[in-house]
Order: sequence, then C-alpha cells, then structure tokens
Amino acid sequence: MLKEEFLRIEEIINISSDPYKTKKKIADEFSLILPEYVNFMTEKYRKSQSPISTITSLESSPVTSPHSPLRSPPLKNRAPMDNFERQLINNNLELPSQYFTKERHYPRSPSPRPDANVPDKYTEPKTSREYSQKQMSEILENNYSSLPKWVLDIIYVELRALFLRTRHLDHSTRNLMIEDIISKLFPHFAKKKENKQKIGFMCKRFRKVFDGWRSEL
Repeated sequence: MLKEEFLRIEEIINISSDPYKTKKKIADEFSLILPEYVNFMTEKYRKSQSPISTITSLESSPVTSPHSPLRSPPLKNRAPMDNFERQLINNNLELPSQYFTKERHYPRSPSPRPDANVPDKYTEPKTSREYSQKQMSEILENNYSSLPKWVLDIIYVELRALFLRTRHLDHSTRNLMIEDIISKLFPHFAKKKENKQKIGFMCKRFRKVFDGWRSEL
C-alpha cells in the first residue's frame, strides 16, 4: 500500500519541470531533510575544519579558548551524551559543536511545535454526510475493533505522514506516538477515561500496520 504512494511521489517528481524544487517542496511539507542538503552541510563543515580555513579564522578573529562554546572540547575530556555519541567517540569521531548548547545539551528546535489543527467535523466520502466530534466518538466507541474504512483512512493519512518522518516508533508496550495521533484526531473520544483501553487496542492494531509498511520497504 505505502509502496504505491512512494512510487506516485517519484512519478510526480520525475515529470515536473524542476524535479529538485518539487522534491524540496515535498520535503518541506513533511519536515524532511534532503540528502543534497545533508551533503552540502557536511562539505561546508569539512571545509571549515580544514587547516587553511582554521588558520584564516584564527588570524581574522580573537583568540578563543579550546573549550569555548564555539568549539567542540577534545574527545578525551568529553562525557558522551548518549550511546549514539559514545559509539562515535569509539570510532574516533565526534559531532560538530553546533549540535550542542553551551551547557552541553542538544539544542531545542528554533520554532515551537505547532498546535494540531483538528477539524470540528469529518465527512464520509460516499454519502458526503458530516459527523461532529461527538458523533465520531460514538462511532469509535461502538466500532473500535472493526472501524469503517473511511475512518481508517483518516488515521492512515496521519500514520503515513509519521512513517515519512521515522521508521521507528516508541516501545510497543506504550505506543505513545500512535496514541497521540488518535487523541489529536478525536479529542472528544480520547478525553473519556473509559475509552483508554479501546485506544490501547487501536494503537496495537495500527502499530502492526506501521510495522508492515516498514517490512515491505
């Protein structure tokens, strides 16, 4: 199912007049990073660390301490932040200093996460009938184990967007990422304490779908 969606995206990119701009617009829409941008930033950083650029920067700027926030401290004096950085250090590599704040934490996102834009009503495609959040809550409460296809499609749209961002979810015993999607889409249904177990059941089902997409690719 998801493979067809990716093939459609590739087809759109290939037939567009400017494939790179189209690819970038799609990446921006789903908060993705293009490989070209990663390569550009990597090359830019590599050049900035070359002997010539280092000498030039030292001659044209005030002398900074080796432990200045603008520089990465030596590997032997640095406590790894996590297993990822520990593995880098074991391979005699390190993250650039711009990956950290002055207090040696990963920097926060420069812009706050936008609030979810939750519709007041959902429309069933076949009949064009509109359902309020309260009515959607009733549908979910009574059919949570076998949801109608049009309700499944609402959730799949958000699940596919998540799949484009990451192939890995949180621990399967919690399923907080999928629970967050369901709670945002159907707040009236999610706020009822008696529906917590039903949400848990739905999360397990959608996680299997997500894992299925990952195994296909």
